Parts: sequence; structure tokens; C-alpha cells
Amino acid sequence: RENILRSTFSETFNNCIKRKITNCMFVSIIQREIQEQTVANFYLAFEAQLTIIPVMNKVDITERIFEKQIEKVFDIPKEESLQNWAQSLVDQFFQEVVKRIPDLRVEDPFKALFFDSTFDHYRGVVANIALCGGRVSRGDKIVSAQLGKSYEVNELGLLRPNVHPTETL
Repeated sequence: RENILRSTFSETFNNCIKRKITNCMFVSIIQREIQEQTVANFYLAFEAQLTIIPVMNKVDITERIFEKQIEKVFDIPKEESLQNWAQSLVDQFFQEVVKRIPDLRVEDPFKALFFDSTFDHYRGVVANIALCGGRVSRGDKIVSAQLGKSYEVNELGLLRPNVHPTETL
């Protein structure tokens, strides 16, 4: 799961980032120039140990100060930043996301983020999770970190956007 932050950086946006950033696997901050809110949000993402992909927007502007700012303020070489002319490099952006985001380690303990659920009269509670590490298979028992309750996994599937059944995630 990812959050792509296209910034207007209102106070509401900042509060949203503070609440949601821990649920991200990476964050990409896309904007024209570095502002104080950009720095604050960078450090939130950095402290959450997220992969950060800088994207420089409006690179056709003659003053290219922000390249130096990214190196100076964030200690990120300008070569690691993507340069975006409007929407022309969207494909490159998503290729970089795939390349830079580390794969989940199946040998790690099972860890997932519960983000939605529904109730089906025939199947019971259907939970939507984002897998953060490890693996889970049908028949496994999982435990809620918050409630301490144990649940048996009866069905598994991938949302693409429809459910595709699988034995293991």
C-alpha cells in the first residue's frame, strides 16, 4: 500500500500525514519547490523508516534551485530524484517505485495492516489486509495485536480489483 503525496500542504493535509504515514510502505512527495512543510513531512516519513522517492515537478523552470535544495536539506543525491514534466514520466515513476521498494521477507513473522472489513452472511467477516511481512496460509491462526484475539484464516485472496483466491500470501 502506498500513499503518493501531491502537496498543497494545508494544515488538514499535515494532520492527515501524521495520522496516516505509519500505514504507508513508502511516500513520494511531489512538488515544485521545497517548503517548510516538505521538510517536516520528510522527517515524519524518515522517522517512520519509509522509502522516500523525491520527485521534482515543473523541471522546465529555468531556476533549478530545488535540485541543490534536495541534496543540501535531505542529503539525497539529485541523481536519485525523478524529474517530472507534468504527467509525462508517470510510467518511469511507477517503475522506480517497483525498483526501490524492498520486497517483503517471507521468513519474517506474519505482520499485516487491517484496513477494511465487510460482513457476508455466508462467509462471515471478510477482512482486507495489507501484508507487511511474513506469510499467511489458509488454516493459520492469526492474532490481533490490538485486541489479542485469535482468528482462523478460512479463505485468502488477492484484490486485483476482484478477488482471486489463493492458498498463501
